[in-house]
Amino acid sequence: MFDHKQYVPILKWKRGELRALEDVENSVRQHVTPLFEMQPLNDKTTLESVFAELVPGISRAWKTNKPVFVDFSELEGSLSSSPNATQHLTQAYNDSMAESIGIIPVITSQTPQTLLSDYLASGLVSRYGIAVRFSYSDFKNATVNNLLASLVNHHAILSGRIDVLIDLKYVDPSMNSLSLDALRVSVKNMINSISSIASYRTLTLCATSYPSDLRTYIKTGNSEVLIPREDWNVFIDILSKPGEYHRLPAFGDYNISNPEFLDFKPWYDISGKIRYTTKSHIYVIKGKSTKSNGFGQMRDLCRVLVNKPFYVMDHCWGSRYIHECSINPSPKGNGNSETWVKVGVNHHLTLVSEQISAL
Repeated sequence: MFDHKQYVPILKWKRGELRALEDVENSVRQHVTPLFEMQPLNDKTTLESVFAELVPGISRAWKTNKPVFVDFSELEGSLSSSPNATQHLTQAYNDSMAESIGIIPVITSQTPQTLLSDYLASGLVSRYGIAVRFSYSDFKNATVNNLLASLVNHHAILSGRIDVLIDLKYVDPSMNSLSLDALRVSVKNMINSISSIASYRTLTLCATSYPSDLRTYIKTGNSEVLIPREDWNVFIDILSKPGEYHRLPAFGDYNISNPEFLDFKPWYDISGKIRYTTKSHIYVIKGKSTKSNGFGQMRDLCRVLVNKPFYVMDHCWGSRYIHECSINPSPKGNGNSETWVKVGVNHHLTLVSEQISAL
């Protein structure tokens, strides 16, 4: 399906991230295969509503029939306890066939066998194959080859229809050089420990260097910081030593977010902030409380950003929005928290896809 020159962004199934993907240029999509992370049910969602919106939501955001990964892990508890799990997954398959959208379900070592049977019964796996997302602990526990062998031998899935994802989750950019060297050795050992690795359809290495708590870097309002993209640096280091790896992976990341799940509540008091990715860092400029200061403050943050040497006005939708906000004379019409997620993610997707296409 793709080699190491492909970008696999992990996108939470939330409006800001979906709308960011919706507004990328078509040229970006040819270098991208998104992985959508479904979110846990809340008091406004049910399995019925989630699956009714799944394919229409992908269709609006993706605008192409290239296959996508969908990770249902956060719904697996609800699906496992539902008597209609197979029907829900079959609905996803039928809807995807009607819209000519390929959905590749993503499982983990924690996926219950009963639910794996539901995936197989739904038609999704027989049509599109399956992806397996492994964590660092899976390699420590020798789970990886056993699970892959089970899929091939017990469930009769051809290895050429299995996608392998190695998820490092958070790569701390504050690590010293010795720790980073140790991480690179661990990644090499993980990749090279997978038996018959060349036989699988794709291999992707995923990670992020964006912290779960920005206060690690910025403790006060009206501050700015550059966070190194060590996840990208690890990937580039792999590509610089192809002879040391049994297979080169594609690159995946969590865009401008962290893997840690945040159950955001409307009453949370958040600060205004913009995240703007550069070739080597994620630049973050943080304002003050939006409850006390509103989103009019975003104009001032934008005015700082547009004067940075790495800002490019016509780069993408997100960059243009930043420019428009910087010249907006009114404290109104400066977006909300969802808008600024969309801005940052849209720019990040565009820039990283460009980096991948230039390899």
